[in-house]
Amino acid sequence: MTREAHQRLRPKLISFDVFGTLISVRESSYGAFERILCDVGAGRVDVKAFWEYWEHRNIVHYWEPYRPYREICELSLEESFAHFGLTGDCRLIERYFEDFPNFFLYEDVVRTLDKLSRRYRLAVVSNIDDDLLALAAKITDCNAAFFDVAHEFRGCIAGCHEVLRRQGLLCGIWCLDPAEGLSPGQSEEIERVIQAYPELGDDAFVAANRERWLDEPERLSA
Repeated sequence: MTREAHQRLRPKLISFDVFGTLISVRESSYGAFERILCDVGAGRVDVKAFWEYWEHRNIVHYWEPYRPYREICELSLEESFAHFGLTGDCRLIERYFEDFPNFFLYEDVVRTLDKLSRRYRLAVVSNIDDDLLALAAKITDCNAAFFDVAHEFRGCIAGCHEVLRRQGLLCGIWCLDPAEGLSPGQSEEIERVIQAYPELGDDAFVAANRERWLDEPERLSA
């Protein structure tokens, strides 16, 4: 490749679609759709087939005059119920949105974006509503701290242990490898995201059940 051609191929900015490219929406949302089907007494329906039809209807509506993503998803759910001969409230689509904090990235996303960010400006684009896109950004920020993206995931296990320790579920952050632990600055990063996004935490749920969970092994061994 000539120098001129190489220069032409050097982008100033690289953009990525969030949902479907960075976040594994299909696999992440099966659980929500299983709950939707159970809510309408249709646990027998193949959740993957139901999801695919729902997503197909979403895509059809993307080409129509603009409407908010939530509205599209609700409409597509209503159409999916009809297609599968089910009776249900299309507002059950909230099960899907409630699961957004649990959606996961594809395995190589964080590592790849971290490397690219050292050389290029990065941007994300999405047809999703602004509030949901903001939520995805918060989740990505949290994951970067917990899994130690800044140090190529060297503190990922210890980072997860640190979160559990803070919730009172672990006494320490020890790992099988005695040399493994939090990376420099990782504890501060974990503290930062916990303070920045308290709405993403499950501290109240853990606190309400912690004693029962920790007592369970003793009860079973008695």
